[in-house]
Amino acid sequence: MLSSREHTVLYLTDEEMKLGRLRAQQRYEYWTCIRFVPWTSKTSSKYDLDHNNYLKHVDDDGCWAIMGNTKGDGQRISCCDDGHQDS
Repeated sequence: MLSSREHTVLYLTDEEMKLGRLRAQQRYEYWTCIRFVPWTSKTSSKYDLDHNNYLKHVDDDGCWAIMGNTKGDGQRISCCDDGHQDS
């Protein structure tokens, strides 16, 4: 059986985070065992994670994400900024 820490995805949040992104995360949480947790410098130790990686939502052209683990300044992901509805 997997521990809860193996189902935890950290993300960087700010006041600009769009409602559509939050709704999408809530849907994943409802239908899967994945849990999204806002990232802070103390989140990894609080949730007993063996890493300090996190998703970093950016508003850029199109929907994309960089493949692979980009340790450091967050895993950049862009969603629904190219004329797609995100609210």
